[in-house]
Amino acid sequence: MRFFKFSNIACSLVAIAAMCTTSCSDDDPVKTPIDIPSIQVTQASHNSLSFEWSAVDGAVQYGYKLCDSMGEIVEGGVTNITSVSFSGLALLSEYTLHLWAYPSMADEAATASDEAILTCSTSFYTALNDSGVLTSAVVPNGSYDATIVEERTSQDRFGTFTIKGFYGAEGYDLVFTVNANNTINILNGEVDATTGWIKMKTGNSNVRVKNGLLINQADSYFDRENLELYFYAKATRGSSEGYDYYTWAAAE
Repeated sequence: MRFFKFSNIACSLVAIAAMCTTSCSDDDPVKTPIDIPSIQVTQASHNSLSFEWSAVDGAVQYGYKLCDSMGEIVEGGVTNITSVSFSGLALLSEYTLHLWAYPSMADEAATASDEAILTCSTSFYTALNDSGVLTSAVVPNGSYDATIVEERTSQDRFGTFTIKGFYGAEGYDLVFTVNANNTINILNGEVDATTGWIKMKTGNSNVRVKNGLLINQADSYFDRENLELYFYAKATRGSSEGYDYYTWAAAE
């Protein structure tokens, strides 16, 4: 009989405990996600993207990840500001930013926002209009300030380039396009009958190039990423020859 009474007491305690548990669970506050940030692209270049977003009330930090078109994570992190930038990206490529706003851990009524998503693409190279220097292998100590300008009709490929006064004389320019293999195709020279190279007028008074400069288009390279052009050149008088280099600084 005592055993029966003990069993009834035990069952009562279990029931009370269950009621208490249910009651405590019901008293827990219901957490509400804070607002979703609104994202916008603030800058897109051939290898970088920058984003900023609206500040969310109650948010103390933001988590983010940038994914490529295959869904692979390029970069991720946490920040307490409302902007982020990414560099070293691929040319003309699509990327997606995933973003979350997080409240303080002490905020018992709020939880992380739902995901904000924005997809955009890197651009092609900005059309050039930059100052540079040509260093001559043909003229001893030859170094000439010259500006490179690009005229473009399409936003996804190179245009026509002009290095103004490329050998130091105004009005004597080097005009060219860039081939698929990054060699150049000179548009304003003459084909030399002996060498098959391109003969360019320089306007330079140095005896080696006074009557022109021979350029081997096949032995040239236009490096847009590293801001340089080189081509093999030869004097029309004398035996001077070698690689001429033109380098420029990207405009701010």
